Amino acid sequence: MVEITIFVEGGVVPHDKDSVLTVDNSERFRESFRKLLNQLNINQNFKIIIENRGGYPHTIQSFKNNLQKNPNSLLLIDLDKPPTERESQIAAFDLQKEQEKVFFMVQKMEAWILSQPEKIEECYKHLKRVKPEQSISEDNLLKDKHPESVYQPDNVLNTILQRYFEYEKQGKIKKKKYGKLKDAPDLLEKLEGEKLKKNFQDVQSLYTTVCSSL
Repeated sequence: MVEITIFVEGGVVPHDKDSVLTVDNSERFRESFRKLLNQLNINQNFKIIIENRGGYPHTIQSFKNNLQKNPNSLLLIDLDKPPTERESQIAAFDLQKEQEKVFFMVQKMEAWILSQPEKIEECYKHLKRVKPEQSISEDNLLKDKHPESVYQPDNVLNTILQRYFEYEKQGKIKKKKYGKLKDAPDLLEKLEGEKLKKNFQDVQSLYTTVCSSL
């Protein structure tokens, strides 16, 4: 069996000062990525291992270190820029030699979530839906926009959640806010890999690379 290790930006590197909740949420974040990317598995002859290393500097360094002993190592990080800036970001991160094994979430991981607004509805159906007559996909922040063109998609996702979902806490109505470690695992697990491949070129490229490793 071929093992493919994907170093993914996000989560936290375990530290003695981290709360149990933070560590647990980080583990859920890693597991949700594993479940999502395992949708790429069209063959039982390989196994995908996900390694979260917090921010991009540590993630990139961990990937480079591991690549020296394991050629089946890949890197998946936020681009934080439009797709046209891919090559310049590769150079900025000093990843030219490894670029065939580098993949970006464009512009950030949350763009994947925004590309499937029906999954946002599904994930938060237990909350009070504000403006139920309006579809999230028709919101002015998303309508007629390719998900890769959404600037700061994490902020956009936070705005979307506050616009459309509320909950009660201690007798007060609160707007739902987005927390990466808290919310991303539930959302990621619901996404459909095939749709991601159609909407994001790097996901399709990652899929092709994984399959070519067999």
